[in-house]
Amino acid sequence: MNSSGQAVVTLVENEPVSIPEKITTRRIGSDELNLAEFPLGSIGRNKSETVNSLFFKDRIYDEGAKTHVDRELIVTGSEHFGLPTSADSDILIVLMYLTRQRNGFTDRTLRFSRYELIKLLGIPDSGASYKRIDESLQRWVSVTLHYKRSWWSRKDLNWQNKSFHILESVHLVGRSSKAGDIQSSITWNSVIMESVQSSYVKRLDLETYFSLNLPSARQAYRFLDKRFYKQKNLVFDLKSFACEHVGLSRNYDCGKLKSKLEPCLVELEKVGFLKRMPKEDRYIKVRAGEWKIRLSRVTSANEIDNPSEPATTDQMAAKDMLIQRGVSEQCSATTSFPH
Repeated sequence: MNSSGQAVVTLVENEPVSIPEKITTRRIGSDELNLAEFPLGSIGRNKSETVNSLFFKDRIYDEGAKTHVDRELIVTGSEHFGLPTSADSDILIVLMYLTRQRNGFTDRTLRFSRYELIKLLGIPDSGASYKRIDESLQRWVSVTLHYKRSWWSRKDLNWQNKSFHILESVHLVGRSSKAGDIQSSITWNSVIMESVQSSYVKRLDLETYFSLNLPSARQAYRFLDKRFYKQKNLVFDLKSFACEHVGLSRNYDCGKLKSKLEPCLVELEKVGFLKRMPKEDRYIKVRAGEWKIRLSRVTSANEIDNPSEPATTDQMAAKDMLIQRGVSEQCSATTSFPH
C-alpha cells in the first residue's frame, strides 16, 4: 500500500509461482465452470496502483439459442485490497476442494485452519504465508465480479447478468495448530453455491494444476480442461484465447502473443495435457494481424512425449448442451457437463 492507504495493484506478468510438495495421493478438486471461463485476476503480482479493474470479453455461438452471444466480465478491486492475482486464484481452488471434501457443497460455510491451506498450496509454513492467505481472503470478500450475459445458469439454461463477491464473509482467528484445528471460516456467496449445487462444476486434477509453474499455464489449463469436454481439437482466435481467456496483455501484437504463449504451451505439453505441435501447424494465418491457434488434447499414452508424467483423466459429459439441442432431461440424465 502507498502512503495514502491505497492498494498497490497491477502486475509483474506471468511470474513463476510456487509448486507444492509432491502429492502422494492424486487429489481431484472441483471447478465451477463460469469461474474457469475468464481469468479472475492478473497473471502476475500486484505492482502499481494505476489499475483497479480488469475487463474480459468474447463472442461465442450459443447452439441452443442459435445466436451469437457477446459476453463480458469486469473484475473490480477495492481501494484498500486491490485486484486478485494468480496466487489468489490458487487459494479459491483449495477452498473449493476443502468445501467438497468437508460437506459436499451442502453448506456455504467452510471451517478450516490456515495451516491446511498452506499445506495444500505447498508454500512455506511461515508468517509471510499466513499473511498472504489473510490478505487473499480479505481481497476475495471485497472484489466484485460483474458478469454481463456471461454467467450461465444451469437452472434456467440461459446467459445472465450477475454482480457479486465470491466470498460473502471471512472469519479469521489466530494461527491454528499443526494438529489441524478448524477455527477460521469462509462463507461462499449464494450465487456461487447455487451454481455448484446445480452441478455446474467439473473435476479438476489438482496434481496437474499445481505442477504447472506459470500462472498463464494454470489459467489455460482450467479454461481448456472445460472446453475439451466436447472435442479434443480446438481452434481459437489467437488474440481472444491469449488475452481474454489466458490473461495476456492486449498491447501485444500477434507475434508477441505467440512468443508469450510458448512457455505456457510447453508446460501443458510436458504434463501430458496438450499434444506437441510444430508452430506451422499450431498457428494459422487468416490475414495480416489476424491469426488462429490450434490446440489438441492428449487422448492416449502414445501421444505423451514424457509418459512418466501423468495425463489428466477427467471424463466430462454434456448434459446442458444436450438439453439445449432438444434432448430430454431424462435422456441426458446420465451426463453432467454443461454448456
